[in-house]
Amino acid sequence: MGGWTRRGANPGMTRLTESQFVELACRVLRNHHGGDVISRMTDYLGDRAARMGPVDLGQNVAISWCDRVCRAYAIPPFASGVTSELAKALGDVSASTTIARYARIGGRPLPTTVVAASAEAQRYQELVGYAGVLLRWSERTGRISLEVVTPDVLDLEYSSDDPTEPTVIRHRGTRRIGDRVVDVVEVYDLTDLAVPSYRVLAGDDDITADVHGRTYTGDGYLSEWSYADGRPYHRIIVRGHPRHTYAHLQQVEGSLVVPIRWTAWGSGADFANHPGRNVRNMRLKGQSSDTATGGTGFADGPDVIKEWADLDPDNPGDHWQDAPAFDPLTTARGIGLYQSMLLSMIDLPLQLDASGGEPTAREQEALAERVTWTYSECRRFDAELIRRCAALANRLPQVEGEDIPEGPYGLLYRDEITEALAELAKGEPEREDNGGREDRRGESGEEADGDAGEAQAGG
Repeated sequence: MGGWTRRGANPGMTRLTESQFVELACRVLRNHHGGDVISRMTDYLGDRAARMGPVDLGQNVAISWCDRVCRAYAIPPFASGVTSELAKALGDVSASTTIARYARIGGRPLPTTVVAASAEAQRYQELVGYAGVLLRWSERTGRISLEVVTPDVLDLEYSSDDPTEPTVIRHRGTRRIGDRVVDVVEVYDLTDLAVPSYRVLAGDDDITADVHGRTYTGDGYLSEWSYADGRPYHRIIVRGHPRHTYAHLQQVEGSLVVPIRWTAWGSGADFANHPGRNVRNMRLKGQSSDTATGGTGFADGPDVIKEWADLDPDNPGDHWQDAPAFDPLTTARGIGLYQSMLLSMIDLPLQLDASGGEPTAREQEALAERVTWTYSECRRFDAELIRRCAALANRLPQVEGEDIPEGPYGLLYRDEITEALAELAKGEPEREDNGGREDRRGESGEEADGDAGEAQAGG
């Protein structure tokens, strides 16, 4: 896959290397792909691209697709096994009403900081194939913090008997050493579980001690990043897998092609959406001459009446008006149809013109199925993320309590939560109206109310 390939008279880019594609996809998801659209426009249109108006980035196919698919975290997920101590260490700010409602089915909302990190990481994983979340303790805030690591700065190596868990993770970034900012690669190596290591490399130089004041090899690693049974874990939790990198190539390509089409439409609306005016064998009276430049012209405005004179009285001239060379309405409908068909071809049927702007029942069903399909990866990733947060909390003297359960955790999403609450309601006796006040005992109980108060105090 060495670079691009070009074909025929159209020098369009037809393939990217893996690293080029990952970087492009990340720029598209950040809406930083204006330069990529211009480059692709030049590939498609050659010199004509320079005559186009400003690039129109109002339509981003990849973001539209992610907005429809990545809905697992739109409603706070349900988590069982998460203690109030762990939620406090994560800086949870879940609503007390949600905490009380989820307590009825034996759990609590997934901590809000986990929801935010997981939701952002899911968008990169769905579009690019994988992403990561970095786990660390913040002395400034006094809680565990989570940072999304985008795939354009991640290199993953899988060489164990578990194809879902990387053995070596390389995270490219920068570090400040004194008054210098240095490009570094942070390497987490679990190839040998008995001697795990974490190193900060600047080129070939190991600067771990300069950055952290200590090293992390063997027991130095295990003392912070290991489970209760002594097994080490990666501080970056990976969502997805690099083998899925090209799975959504068409969404990224569409995010370049569609802006080109709308940019062309805008240029046509600006410069070609007017009738063509023609005159033959006539000249305009009232023109004045500029002796300095030799140019001629006249003042024009709505109050000016233009008078034409025949060049040859024996051969009278004429003038006429052509229809505009550009039909903006028809062209816009065509581009909109291409855009909606593109989304439909990637398993999101969306033909809003045929239904007055509302998705049809089949479209809603297909979207719901696609969102439900994401739950399995969400469940695996979130359970592992919470587990490693609990393991870190158990190693930190700053965290109250050192026996936070490290799993197992039960997780439910969206309609699964609704179904669980509905099933619970079927088995509950009807509550009497006590003067307009409901007896909440037996609904969430004193313990649930206590958890809610603790979570709010911790938030």
